Amino acid sequence: MVKLFEAAKKAADVANAKGILSGKADASRCVEAISLLMKVNVTPKPNEPRRMLERLHGLAKHKDRTICNAATSLLQLWRQRNREQERKVASATTKGMK
Repeated sequence: MVKLFEAAKKAADVANAKGILSGKADASRCVEAISLLMKVNVTPKPNEPRRMLERLHGLAKHKDRTICNAATSLLQLWRQRNREQERKVASATTKGMK
């Protein structure tokens, strides 16, 4: 997961350096990598480095709208999955106390 994210970040950086018109192929690679991260049923765990989430927040503010939208969607998906996981843990804890 980290390698895939790093590939997305690198492609976004190259797209940013080339400019919006010249960096279309790199922006497309970044969006593809983010899309793959969305398909994988994995979310960053709380004990993993916060750098990945911080970088994803940076991608959500990227100049290229397609990168920005893809990163925002991934952030929303991860937040939703984290909330669902927290509910499951809370539910299991509550049941265990009874």
